[in-house]
Amino acid sequence: MKLLLLLLVIPLLSFAVHSSSITVYYNGSVIAYANKGEFYLVGNNITDLIVIGGNYSRENNTLYLSNYSEIKYHAIFPTGVIKIYEPYNFTLSVLLPPNSDISYVSPAPLSFAEENGFLNFTFYSSNALILYSLPSSSTSSISNLDHENGFNFLLLITISGLVVTNSVLGYVLYLFRKIKKEDKEKEEEGESKEVVESTLNDRDLLVLNAINSGATTLSEIIKVTKLPKTTAYRRVKKLVSLGYIQEVRKNGKIYYQVIKKD
Repeated sequence: MKLLLLLLVIPLLSFAVHSSSITVYYNGSVIAYANKGEFYLVGNNITDLIVIGGNYSRENNTLYLSNYSEIKYHAIFPTGVIKIYEPYNFTLSVLLPPNSDISYVSPAPLSFAEENGFLNFTFYSSNALILYSLPSSSTSSISNLDHENGFNFLLLITISGLVVTNSVLGYVLYLFRKIKKEDKEKEEEGESKEVVESTLNDRDLLVLNAINSGATTLSEIIKVTKLPKTTAYRRVKKLVSLGYIQEVRKNGKIYYQVIKKD
């Protein structure tokens, strides 16, 4: 009878421990379910703390829970760093933007997936560390979004098909960045080919009209056309290559002027 009771109790205890979880969003939102005892608050400058399920006391960034509790709050994380440290194992979920560039993950995650617009790293551990960065510009073309989706899809397939270790994950992330770089080079190559096309599009004409109206430098062209700097620069180079305008260097500056054709 004692053996039977022990066999019944052990799974319940395992479930109680494993049911402890922490979900951390890159923007600072944290939701946790923790057992009685100590719980370490993740992040800094904790605000909007809510504890549901029992009494608790707080000392600095440590909560002392009287019962299994739900914990919600907002924290501030160092830019590009999500670090979790707890007194015992939790199911840890870290949610990052889908366009994140991951540079380091420890320990190796149990799973990696793109869910509901986030990259979701899942661990079963007492600690986790992720270093990441975001693109400097918040705007991107449809083709760039397609590339990002392709990168994420490749990474999902690769990680899900491997027995993940730290070394394997590091290699996968290396491949991820390498492929991303190659696709960027292909995109730039496509843009350079566009320069030699003889047909002028609406942006080419917009730049040409701006120069005709007296805009002689790249900054003036950008101001008049309201085009992004890279787009305006490509239009100017295309117009130069097609012989519509010429580039003139004077006193260390570059000026553009329309070539008058007979």
